[in-house]
Amino acid sequence: MESILKLNPGKKCTTKVDVWSIDRIGRLITGILNTLFLLLGVFVNAYFLYFLIFLNLNSIFTTLTDSCPFQKLLARLGAKEREELFHPSGEPIQK
Repeated sequence: MESILKLNPGKKCTTKVDVWSIDRIGRLITGILNTLFLLLGVFVNAYFLYFLIFLNLNSIFTTLTDSCPFQKLLARLGAKEREELFHPSGEPIQK
């Protein structure tokens, strides 16, 4: 997992960087799970739609409280916040 979170060493630093912040990883996994549970709810069993409702209610809750257990888990696994990866100007931080 650590290889996804760093700059590619073989590439020159440009404006598009291969960096995955906690927010980006969280949005990707949430989108995948939403799509998966929607398809399972439509094609397998309607009870899978309850998981979809739970995911979307959790998204609303985390937006209102600014506290997400999944993001805390990602941070423990080594993912970095966007502020740790980029300068305020948007340029990547070189280490």
